[in-house]
Order: sequence, then C-alpha cells, then structure tokens
Amino acid sequence: MNKEKIIICLKSNVKKFNRWRLLYGITELNLENASLNNANLDKANLNYASLENANLDNANLNNASLYNANLENANLNNASLYNANLNNANLYNASLYNANLNYANLNYANLNNANLNNANLYNANLYNANLDNASLYNANLNNANLNYANLNYANLYNANLNYANLNYASLYKANLDKASLYNANLYNANLDKANLDNAMLERITGKLILSVNGIGSRTSTTIYNYTDDQIQCGCFFGSFRQWLKKIKKTYTRYNRHYQEYKRAACYLFWQARYMASMEVV
Repeated sequence: MNKEKIIICLKSNVKKFNRWRLLYGITELNLENASLNNANLDKANLNYASLENANLDNANLNNASLYNANLENANLNNASLYNANLNNANLYNASLYNANLNYANLNYANLNNANLNNANLYNANLYNANLDNASLYNANLNNANLNYANLNYANLYNANLNYANLNYASLYKANLDKASLYNANLYNANLDKANLDNAMLERITGKLILSVNGIGSRTSTTIYNYTDDQIQCGCFFGSFRQWLKKIKKTYTRYNRHYQEYKRAACYLFWQARYMASMEVV
C-alpha cells in the first residue's frame, strides 16, 4: 500500500488500519508531511511511525499509541492526546500549543525545543523526558511526574506545577516566574540559576526555600534556597556568603538598601535554620 492509500485508510477507518498493520506485520510507517488535521485517530497504532513535519492540528489522538514515533517539527496544536502512549517518541521542535496531554505517557520522550504553551499535562508521565529549552508558558502540569526530567532553560512562566513530582529533575536556568509549585516535590532537583521570581513555593517538599518581597533598589523578591545554599536577588545568583559580599561591595553601610538587605539576610539566615531544625522540609 502506497503512502497516499495508507493515509486515506488511516483517516477513514482506524480499526481497519490497525488490523492491516497487525496482519502484514508493518513495523515502520512513512507518514512524513502527512495532512492529518482534524482527523479522528482515536486508538490508532502509530508505533514507530515517521510523522516528521506532519500536520495533526486539532487531531483526535486519544488513547493512540505512538511508541518510538518520530514527530519532529510536527504540528499538534489543539490536538487531543488524552491517555496517549508517546513513550520514547521524538517531538523535537514540535508545536503542541493548547494540546490535551492529560494522562499521556511521555516517558523518555524528546521534547527539546517543543512548544507546549497553554498545553494540558495533568497527571502526565514525563519520567526522564527531555524538555530542554521547551516552552511551557501557562501549561498545566498539575500532578505530573517529572522525575529525572531535563527542564534546563525551559520557559515555565505561569505554569501550574502543583503537586508535581520533580525528584532529580534538572531546571538549570529555567524560567519559573509566576509558576505555582504548591505541594510540589523537589527532592534533589537542580534549581541552579533558575528564575523563581513571584513563584508560588508554599508547602514544597525536598527543598527549604524562603523569600523576602519588596526590598532593594528594584523592590523585588529575594529568594533563598537553603537546601542548596543558593540566593536569587535580581540578576544575582550565588551562595548566601557571596550575596553578603555583593551587598557590602554595592552599598555603603548607612545606605537604605544596605539596611534592608541586612535585615533580610538576618531573617533568612535564622528562619531557615529554625525551620530546618523543626524538619519542615
């Protein structure tokens, strides 16, 4: 069956398509550049399929199996992938704007440079997924599993990470401005140089993080990650001791901002140690 006939069969009768693959033992499929927008592909067997540059805009891929599929540069905007299996799939540079990925399995998936803005990933499994430089602006990752995930340089502005599991995840230089991490688990997560401005950090586990609002020349938020000894203060990232040295170098002793930072440093230092001693983390 040639490519055009395969696409027609897939779009018209998924059950027939699945039977054809099973009957003839078709393991690999070339569906590159296929036009499958608005197609109903519920429960389709697309394992090992090459869908590079395919148009799946607004497609229904609920319960579909895309194990080890290649979706590089694919258009999946507004697509529904509820409970879909994307284990080990390649979604490099794919666009999944406003896509429904609730309960989807994205274990070991490559989402490097992918657009997931406004996407729904409630209870999605992203174990060991690569989201390096991915854009997750306003994405819903509530209760998602991101254990060992690579989120380096990812944009998580205003993302919902409530109850998310981020054990051993790497968020180096990730943007978490205005992100909500209520009750998130950050045990052994790498937050080095991550932007946590205005982030909701209540009741997180695995890290002891405190903040002081409205201080300094920018009246911004100073964030102290006691667990990893990291301070974020404006464009400054460094250890607590390095921060104190920076304050002394920048301001004179009787400067108003110096006094503000001095009080903030005392609060952060003693409050963190008190909370650590009470085993709040």
